[in-house]
Amino acid sequence: YQRRVRGTKNQPHMHRLLYTIASLLLSVSSVRSHGGVIGMNGNIDGSTGSRQFRTHQLLHGNLREYNEYGLLGVGGRIDEYDSPGGEPGQTTHSDPIYGHVSLDPNQQPWDVDLSCMPGDVINFRVAVTANHGGIQELRYVCTDSMDPSANLETLDFYDPNSNLATESECYAANPDSSIWRGGTCYQPRTLSRANVPPGSPTYHPDRPEMYILSRSSECWDPVMPSHSGSGFDLAYMLPESLAGCSRIVVQWWWQTTNSCMSPTWRKWYNDNSFPCTAGQTWGLTDCQIGLGTK
Repeated sequence: YQRRVRGTKNQPHMHRLLYTIASLLLSVSSVRSHGGVIGMNGNIDGSTGSRQFRTHQLLHGNLREYNEYGLLGVGGRIDEYDSPGGEPGQTTHSDPIYGHVSLDPNQQPWDVDLSCMPGDVINFRVAVTANHGGIQELRYVCTDSMDPSANLETLDFYDPNSNLATESECYAANPDSSIWRGGTCYQPRTLSRANVPPGSPTYHPDRPEMYILSRSSECWDPVMPSHSGSGFDLAYMLPESLAGCSRIVVQWWWQTTNSCMSPTWRKWYNDNSFPCTAGQTWGLTDCQIGLGTK
């Protein structure tokens, strides 16, 4: 889901690839995702949707996806293949077909029909077809120096943090999505939310990258048009650090509260700062930090 666009020498445009839908859960070995990114900036015809949704909309030749909401994560923050795009769940194919940097299995580009610049705000339209609540984030990677046919890896969307020198420090800094691997702490490279209205039930200032999805409609943002389920617009700003980057991949990450509770949410609940508590199952045990991070 990317598209090549022309830019001037002094104002390089950013080519936009919205990476395949990834639903990664902590504490459960195999959980089906029930949602996906179906477009950007109000366009939901498929041309700016996720790779899986584009394939479902028959925009990639003979590639077919009969369940555009069927990818899943396995065993925590990563799946068994260490792919940031999830693995086939409720789908009709057995192999991941969405994992290359920029090309589909037929060597056609995944580029979406959108060009952008650092500082732009993008409204990502997410369709939630079975609401398990939880944390949604948007991670990104500049692909200019990557082989178009290479496989994307989980850590492509993370940065090492040498200031967090121990495993306990790593997970204390971000118990929801830090990864400790090979003696190094990795933290997700996230976009930050933009144009958040005052008092939004989906936002906490301590974690400006996090979109808080409640199970209760009492705590929802306005529902937007969707092909299926409930549609939500997630507004995020592209950082100035992407100046000079000609193409990026964006990953939608969803950690649900289907079977465990985010330690960060628990902390906010205990200090009475959680933005909207209706519909949350606070009796769940806390998600196990570090599970599935190798």
